[in-house]
Amino acid sequence: MVGAPAIENSGQRFAFLDALRGGAALLVITAHSLEHSKFTELWNGLFSWISYGAFGVAGVAVFFFVSGYIIPISLEKRGDIKLFFISRALRIYPLYIFIYFLTILASGQINFLFSPDFLPNLTAHLLFVQEYVKQQNYVGGSWTLSLEAIWYIGFAFLFFTKLNRNNIFIIVSVTGVCLIAQALSLFVTPLPLGRLSMLVACVTGMFFYRYSAGQMDLRQFTFFVSTLLLTILANLTVRTFAESDNPSMLNDLIAWVIATTIFIFVFANRHSRFWNAAFLRWLGEVSYSLYLLHSVIIILLLRLTPLTGLWFILTVFITTIPLALLTFKYIETPPIKLGRSLANTRRQPQNQNI
Repeated sequence: MVGAPAIENSGQRFAFLDALRGGAALLVITAHSLEHSKFTELWNGLFSWISYGAFGVAGVAVFFFVSGYIIPISLEKRGDIKLFFISRALRIYPLYIFIYFLTILASGQINFLFSPDFLPNLTAHLLFVQEYVKQQNYVGGSWTLSLEAIWYIGFAFLFFTKLNRNNIFIIVSVTGVCLIAQALSLFVTPLPLGRLSMLVACVTGMFFYRYSAGQMDLRQFTFFVSTLLLTILANLTVRTFAESDNPSMLNDLIAWVIATTIFIFVFANRHSRFWNAAFLRWLGEVSYSLYLLHSVIIILLLRLTPLTGLWFILTVFITTIPLALLTFKYIETPPIKLGRSLANTRRQPQNQNI
């Protein structure tokens, strides 16, 4: 079979990724807004076959597909693991820490900052383990960042050991880990197979990148992606049997079908000029701010206003989007520029030696 064409120009490529990021953020905001809008009874009456939470799961899954696509580009292009982690830290931590303190203030818990519990809580947040060590969580959606960190470390390990392009090793390792986790969930104790599936989505996104870069042919691409999607399906099936309080299999399946369909559709049409629309590019740029900031807005609206229903949902969007522009400009952009500056500085000595 003929391989995919060589990777397209970066502007066009990242345009479609920006659109995916922005759309994923809107799906998550929609799910959380519905959850707190007191629309629950109405929703359950009209759409009893699907939970509004499915939109949030779908949005998060799209984020992980995109992360799987972009991280190999970021690390393999620079070839510098240290610089990779510095740039990731500068991308994630400034806004994350800002939202941490903002959430504490928005929750009316300013006294917590002066309590003996503050430092252990802050440390847990900096390590993304607050949920796992039973600390109060002050950054909504931060559970995904712990998975992101695992993906960064995992791919960096593959790069360091020169296994990052060994597709057979990667597919065998991923499916093997999932099979072990499924067996343990069924016969020993339930494991977080839903979250494990998010990491499988990262690897799936990586294979989409490999195909778009002409690093594998269509037959290989189809085999690897199909195997991983079937692995996710197996994870969801086992999860249904292993966790008695787990949402229905149908709900999980719908969420993943939504996410997979969105990602494949946009990827298949990645050359379209539609993704270059200014609003879509902007939405992708501020997607991280949208993702973290909207939880703070929801907290404030619940505390300070009587809004419910559609007005609550609209207010969340109307408030979050412009504020996300401000946090992106003043909180995210300066450290992002610093990371790029460091990358350029490290390249110059190398170029001088050529």
